[in-house]
Amino acid sequence: MKIAYAYVQCCLRCRTCGYYYTPEEMHFEACPSLWKHYFAAYSGGGKLTLLRLIHEGVLEWNQEVADIVYRCNLCGNCRENCYSLAFRTPSFNHVRLMELMRAELVQRGFVLPEHKVLINSIKNYDNPWQGPRSGKDRWAKGLSIKDLNREKAEVMYYVGCTASYDVTIKRTGVATVQILKKAGVDFGILGPREICCGSIAARIGDRDLFQQLVKRNIDIFNSSGVSTIVTACAGCYKTISEDYPEFGKVKPEVLHITQYLDRLIQEKKVRFREVEKTEVTYHDPCHLGRHAKVFEEPRNVLKAIPGINLVEMPRSRMASWCCGAGGGVRSGFSQWSSETAGKRVKEAETTGVQYLVSACPFCFQNLDNAIRGTNSRLKMMDVVELVEQAVV
Repeated sequence: MKIAYAYVQCCLRCRTCGYYYTPEEMHFEACPSLWKHYFAAYSGGGKLTLLRLIHEGVLEWNQEVADIVYRCNLCGNCRENCYSLAFRTPSFNHVRLMELMRAELVQRGFVLPEHKVLINSIKNYDNPWQGPRSGKDRWAKGLSIKDLNREKAEVMYYVGCTASYDVTIKRTGVATVQILKKAGVDFGILGPREICCGSIAARIGDRDLFQQLVKRNIDIFNSSGVSTIVTACAGCYKTISEDYPEFGKVKPEVLHITQYLDRLIQEKKVRFREVEKTEVTYHDPCHLGRHAKVFEEPRNVLKAIPGINLVEMPRSRMASWCCGAGGGVRSGFSQWSSETAGKRVKEAETTGVQYLVSACPFCFQNLDNAIRGTNSRLKMMDVVELVEQAVV
């Protein structure tokens, strides 16, 4: 495995990767894996210790190691709390090392059966949900959206696999389209030609498949003639904007929908009517927040809607508790994933609000299931749904 032994040694073994410390000297639980299993090996630093022991020949790559390495949401909290400056660079940090360890496990055949299903689906259908390619734009039936395969447009709405095939998340796609139309945006979609961004392949560790998807997508994006790519999926946004540059340049500007809406609001291209007074709390998706550092734009959008009052949870922005779905955990360890989401729902309930709001389809799915599973009084919403209800 091509990771310098000296870098692995940079871990101070201080265990601060399990906590998030605030300037007020308060601390919160940060690592879902550590606080589920209560054993150091499951923390960010603990996994690096496993890697060091493998380097030293004390351990070998095996299924037990795989089970520990895959019990990680790749949320990035360990990276933010690490006292070792060596782990603060984009190219070398805990998350990067976890992904490289997973790549090694995939090459050696130690991959979870549930993850094999996702990988095979991407290879066979260009999406992880075993949805037919011909049905990629079925969600958009009757919406009269430009087809970028035949027409030119300034903006590409990159829908993503989950919003295309999940009937619950479909409403996010529809709301996004309605908002863009009311704002007068010249946009279109790729339809059946849209393929997976590769985020799931990258997080699981299938680097070969990920690079194939990157190359195909870059070719599609750069030949599309659009100036901007907008997506409402936090995972797609993080992957295209932050992971793709390692392999090639995406010429169009890439924006998450909350960034684009914030811009449209400032340009007065999106206007709102006053809605019934409602209190909401916002959950920062790990991909959009800690990884991509997009914290203020979603909040700016929510605050711009007359009648919406935003109430923050104790753990927000950089300290946000993961929803539990990321890093392949939801598919590989569904019970633990649900428990993690349940903790977040309980935290949201302490704010006394009516709606738990996010900007990621994975967060939406997992938190919504936790709301139903715990009989919570909260209702799950995506930012674009609130915008669509108020936009004029």
